Amino acid sequence: MRYLDEQERYGRDCEEQPPLVPHATQKYGIHLEENRCLDCHSWAEYEEAGATKVSESHFPDGIGSDTAPIAGKRYFCHQCHVAQVDAEPLIENTYEARRLRTSPSNRGSPLRPLQ
Repeated sequence: MRYLDEQERYGRDCEEQPPLVPHATQKYGIHLEENRCLDCHSWAEYEEAGATKVSESHFPDGIGSDTAPIAGKRYFCHQCHVAQVDAEPLIENTYEARRLRTSPSNRGSPLRPLQ
């Protein structure tokens, strides 16, 4: 299994799909006292780390800030975000994504199916 880097990253297959993580995450501690993802992705650290900041939707009031806590239901990142890897499927998969429109502001991530 090989992890894909930022330049190889996969687009989304649907508008509501959480972004995939372009690096290994298996050694990242995420528990009640620590969330290693926030070392780089918090609003206070993302610029220095060169990472994407946590979306406003991850805060209890929907408004992010440098000091606001992440909402409890969004704290455990691996519930939704998984590492993107170049690996053989574990089971046969016949899913085909519909052709999607992309947004220039979203760095190539698909927004919604074309009508």
